[in-house]
Amino acid sequence: MIGVRKIVSENLKALRFVRKVSQEELAAVAGIDRSYISDLENGKYGLSIDKLENLAEALGIAPWEMLHPLTATKVRKPDTAD
Repeated sequence: MIGVRKIVSENLKALRFVRKVSQEELAAVAGIDRSYISDLENGKYGLSIDKLENLAEALGIAPWEMLHPLTATKVRKPDTAD
């Protein structure tokens, strides 16, 4: 079983990547320090409910999606050669 901290970390990175948002931009919109977002993405810290809501709103998703193990795989589109 994969840990919730790892799920949040992977989802946060994937969602930022797909939305083309820097840590700085996300931090400003979510009202969270940029270094905290970096620590979350690296699995250093867990996420409080309040911060979960702030990040989800800033990313345009429902809070539960940050906790779902498949969110990261759904938002990343495989590179395809045309």
